[in-house]
Amino acid sequence: MGGRIGIGIPGRINRNPHLAPDRFSTSRNEWFVSCFSSKRDDLSQWRAYGGGENGFAIGFDGAAIQQASPLSRWLVPVSYDKAFNAEVADKIAEATIGFFLDGLSRRPGVDRQDWTSAFLAAWTNQIGYFAPLMKDPAFAAEDEWRIIHPLKEADFESMQYIQRAALMSRHIPLGYPPPTDPNSTLLPIIEIIVGPGRHKEVSKISVGDLIRTYRYPEGACKLTCSEIPFQGV
Repeated sequence: MGGRIGIGIPGRINRNPHLAPDRFSTSRNEWFVSCFSSKRDDLSQWRAYGGGENGFAIGFDGAAIQQASPLSRWLVPVSYDKAFNAEVADKIAEATIGFFLDGLSRRPGVDRQDWTSAFLAAWTNQIGYFAPLMKDPAFAAEDEWRIIHPLKEADFESMQYIQRAALMSRHIPLGYPPPTDPNSTLLPIIEIIVGPGRHKEVSKISVGDLIRTYRYPEGACKLTCSEIPFQGV
């Protein structure tokens, strides 16, 4: 990871002496993240994300996602290692200072404050993907994996918006068509688990009809019910 910090990032920011200070002044950190867990039927996951009753867990084919992902989109495990995360943060901090000073020295006459604003806007967007790769050890039981996707101009055509209690969130639909059918809109879903509830078997029938409506191949998606008993309040 240190190699990516020290080699892969600075060339786009500091090596061009003609870069205008305001080139990145309005840049934003545009990394979109989808979160998953390797836990298949886990009580803590149902409690946190299942809505109390009759939730669903959707199992995806990780290999198919990786195979169908463009090079700029990654499926990666989250690090809960406190020492490793601190080491990465230290390297980023060290690289930030080094690249800032190097860029400033290559731009004689540029106002330091102007360069600070331009550099930090560009640099933040370059290293923003590190943030979703690390998490506090207290969450280690979630065993999380994440898809990290950089916003592209073409994404605005399909972007969706959800008004929430505290903010409006943006969402980008991602496709993972198989190599044999690049125009497919089906996702690599291999299992759907009906969560703890009073009528799991009824919901299972409805889920079966739902995936049939969306034309998923017969038998491609396994349907099961959670083995965790439901406890109502």
